[in-house]
Amino acid sequence: MERMTQPRQSQLRGFGLVALGGTLWGTIGPATQAIFSGSAVAPLSVSFFRVAIATPILLVACAWLLGANGFRIGRRDLLIMMLSGILTGLSQTTYLVAIPLAGVTISTLVGVCTAPVSVALFSVIFKFEPFNRTVMIALAFALIGTVLVVGIEPGTTISSDVVLGVLLSVVCGLLYAGAIVCGRLVANRAHSIQVNTVAFATSAVMLLVIGGLTGGLKTDYPVEGWLLLVYLAVVPTVLGYGFFVAGMKTTSATIAGIITLLEPLTAAILAAAFFHERLTLLALVGAVLLLGAILVLARDSSREKGGEEVVVQHS
Repeated sequence: MERMTQPRQSQLRGFGLVALGGTLWGTIGPATQAIFSGSAVAPLSVSFFRVAIATPILLVACAWLLGANGFRIGRRDLLIMMLSGILTGLSQTTYLVAIPLAGVTISTLVGVCTAPVSVALFSVIFKFEPFNRTVMIALAFALIGTVLVVGIEPGTTISSDVVLGVLLSVVCGLLYAGAIVCGRLVANRAHSIQVNTVAFATSAVMLLVIGGLTGGLKTDYPVEGWLLLVYLAVVPTVLGYGFFVAGMKTTSATIAGIITLLEPLTAAILAAAFFHERLTLLALVGAVLLLGAILVLARDSSREKGGEEVVVQHS
């Protein structure tokens, strides 16, 4: 075990990796929308094949990068990684169920905004991390910015028909917040490829069981559909989560949860570019608030942790 000073550059690198992961996740919605437009398919099927294709890629990458050590994981850490996978899979499932009830926009908004709030509360309640004034202000600005980017203006009311969908979206955000906290717990003791391999393998098994019981799995995709499924597995899943977990080594769970609000911003920009969904003036204002909040957190994180001494363990 070796003691070393964590440089500011490492903090900024971790921040950037989390931001890159959140940005790649923002491509999931447009890519999925393209799959839906090409064929009639159950959302659960898309989620399953996304993690099912990603899992063997991660297994090969884990063996190539870490060798036999990649599969030597302590029991406690293994259980935390599996729990992360279960929470991620359940989060995806509740989100998919919420979409036909509340619609994509409201489901995404509620789920995405619930996650960083929940992470912040979990981190403070269980004393994982402090919750200072800068983080609180940035969180408020980020949530307001996300609302504006997604396109729901102040005063918008939710009809009784979508109440259940909204509640499921809240559950989605809570579950994913739990997955983020689990990732933070093992980030300094395991390689990101180990965390993602175990988590997604667990998620794939769970979604396979759910799909088998509900008959929601579909395999007759057109060629374009399969290519998009491979894209979803490789880019936002393998690479996106890899960047995210790697960045979590030097980024707090609270700040990481806020940074991932880049996901709806990216999705909104891509929707405007490829699906001709117009970005309103309020959406542009929201983008400025969101990016401003993230920049404030980047400066605060590097300033507070720039000289922090951490323990780096080499196996």
